[in-house]
Amino acid sequence: MKDLNKIGFREKLSYGVVNFGDELHSGFKGLFLLYFFTNILHISPGVAGTITGIAVFWDAINDPVIAHMADNHRFKNGDHLRPLLWAAIPKVIILVALFSKFTDNTTTSAVISLVLYLLASVADTFYYLPIYSLIQLAAPESKDRIALNSFLSGGSTVGGICSQLLMWPLIRLIAGLDENRKMIDPEKGFFWGAVIVGLILLIAVSFNYFSTRERIHDTFEENKKFNIIEGAKALFKEHNFRINILIHFFYGLALYPTTTYMVYYCSYVLQNEDVMTPIAGVYMIGTLVSLPFVNKIYKKVGRKKTLIGAAILMAVSNLILLIDPTSIPVNFVRVAGFGLACSPVIVMIALNRGDISDLIEYKTGNRMDGMVNNVQSFVKKAALAIVTTAMGWGMQWSGYNADLDVQPHSTVMYFVIVCGIGAVIAALCLALSAKRFTLDDELESYREN
Repeated sequence: MKDLNKIGFREKLSYGVVNFGDELHSGFKGLFLLYFFTNILHISPGVAGTITGIAVFWDAINDPVIAHMADNHRFKNGDHLRPLLWAAIPKVIILVALFSKFTDNTTTSAVISLVLYLLASVADTFYYLPIYSLIQLAAPESKDRIALNSFLSGGSTVGGICSQLLMWPLIRLIAGLDENRKMIDPEKGFFWGAVIVGLILLIAVSFNYFSTRERIHDTFEENKKFNIIEGAKALFKEHNFRINILIHFFYGLALYPTTTYMVYYCSYVLQNEDVMTPIAGVYMIGTLVSLPFVNKIYKKVGRKKTLIGAAILMAVSNLILLIDPTSIPVNFVRVAGFGLACSPVIVMIALNRGDISDLIEYKTGNRMDGMVNNVQSFVKKAALAIVTTAMGWGMQWSGYNADLDVQPHSTVMYFVIVCGIGAVIAALCLALSAKRFTLDDELESYREN
C-alpha cells in the first residue's frame, strides 16, 4: 500500500518547478518593470519609483487581512492553501498588462500603471500564501522541509538564471536591433516577453498543483478560530519572528540594488548593454554553486552562523565594486561573490518560516502559516518598494534622462554608491540581526518536551 505521508521525488521536483516559474516571473518584473516605466512609457523616474511605494502601503492592509482569512479557512477538499495556487491566472494577466503600452500620454500611463500594480499586489498576496506555506503543510519534519526548501531554492536559482540570462536577449530578439544594437520595437519585445513568462508560470503551477498534497491538518479542526488582532499579537510577541523579518528586510535591501539596477548599471555605468547577460549569468551560477552546500553548512554550524557568514560575504563582495566601478572584470568578481552568499540566506529564511510556524503552534495551539508567510512577503515587497522609490527619485534628482545614451556623471555615481555602499550597509545589518537568533535552541527545547 502506498505511503501517502512519504514525499517522493516528483513532489519534491514540483516545488522546484513552481519556484522556477515564480522566479522567472518575479525576476522579469523586478529586472525590467522600472526600465519599462522610464524608458518605454516615459514616466519620470521619481513617479515610476513612487508607484511601487504606494503599492506597499496597500500591501500593509491587504497582506495581513488575506492571510488571516486563509488561516481560518479550509476548502471543501480539505486543503488549507493549495487551491490558492490558481491566483497565478490573474497574476499572469496583470503582468502582461503591466508590460503593455496603452497610450502615449505619460500621465495616463502612470495612472494605469499604478492601478495595475495595486491589482498585482493583491494577486501576489493570494498566490504567495501557498508558495511559501505549502512546505510547512507538506512536511512535518525539519529534514523534509530542508529537502523541499533545497528543491525550492534550486528551482528559484534556475528560474533566476533563465530570467537574467535569457529574457534580455529574448526581448531584444523580438524587438529587433538596429545597426547600433539598439532595440527597434521595445514595446513588442517586452509585451511578448511577458506573455512567454506568464505561460511558463501557469504550466509550472499546474504541475505543482497536481503533484503535491497537504499533510498537516490534524489540529485545524480542533483549533479555535482567532481574530486578526490575536494573531498579530502572537506573531510579533515571538522574538524569532521579529528577527526573521529584519533578516528578510535587510536581505532585500542588499539584493534589489544589484538585480533591479542591472539593466541601468550595464547600460550607463559599464556602457555595454550586451554585458548584462554574462554578468547576470555569473551571479546566478554563484547562487547555484553554493546551493548544494547549504544543508551541510547549516547542520555543522547552525542557522545563526550560516546567515552571518553569508552576510559578511555579501558585504565584502560589494566592497570590491569600489576598486573600479566601471571595470567589467571587477563586476564579474562582485556578482560571483554576491551570488555565492545568496543561496544560504534564501534557504535559511524559508526554513525559518516553517520552524517559526511550528514554534508558534507549540506556544499558542494555532498554526498561522498564512500570517507568518504573508508578513514575510510584505517585508520583501517593502524592501523592494523602498529600493525602487529611492532609485527612482535618486535618478531624477541626479539628472537621469531616458533619451540619453550617456547619462550625467552624477547619475553614474548614484548607481555606483547605491549598488556598492548601500548594499554593504544592508548586508552588515543582516549579519547583526542574525546574531540575535535563538530559534535553534527554542525549537530543540520544545521538541524534547
